[in-house]
Amino acid sequence: MACDMDHLKSINDPAVLQHISAVLRAMTRQHVDSVVRYGLDEFLLVVKCSNTGLPLFV
Repeated sequence: MACDMDHLKSINDPAVLQHISAVLRAMTRQHVDSVVRYGLDEFLLVVKCSNTGLPLFV
């Protein structure tokens, strides 16, 4: 899943980046999913598929 943070390039503050990363990590399953910064203002959420057959909501 891709997350585009509009106008993040103009802010470019490490504290803001850490906060955004923490919020995204809180929405994922620890030790299963990953949050990766991609480019200047995009983040990727790498979500392992669930084997329950039910949709996975993040």
